[in-house]
Amino acid sequence: PTRTLRSSSATFSSIPSGITMLVVMFSEVSGSESQEQFRLQFGDSGGIETSGYLSLGAKVTGSPTIIMDGDADYVSVGSGLGAGDKYTGNLIFTLKNSSTFDWVGHAVGRLNAVELSLTMTGKALSSELTQLTITTSGGTFDYGSINISYL
Repeated sequence: PTRTLRSSSATFSSIPSGITMLVVMFSEVSGSESQEQFRLQFGDSGGIETSGYLSLGAKVTGSPTIIMDGDADYVSVGSGLGAGDKYTGNLIFTLKNSSTFDWVGHAVGRLNAVELSLTMTGKALSSELTQLTITTSGGTFDYGSINISYL
């Protein structure tokens, strides 16, 4: 299910039980605010989980600059985007331990074809993964699409 973006969030709520891998695909996604980032939160049948994330993101620019950020409330993708900047990449999230619902993941993407965005993450859910929400850090999505695939 692809979500074409023109709002402040995109939700995928029908992820089937029993999956062991989730891929979130971003195609030229941009936001309306400067210093934007896209925030992913995962959930189960009890709802979206808003804490307990292990997440570190980095933006590598052409002039040996690395910008890093981390948060425990969400997974950050595309850190340091400016208004209208476009992010294209994949977040791959795999089930590490099915008895504790422990997931690990990473994202690699490009920003405007000249910068690299990296994310490393982990999250133990309270039960099976069934949903995902993606928001902006301030404004709204104003371009692009997001799709998911799972195994």
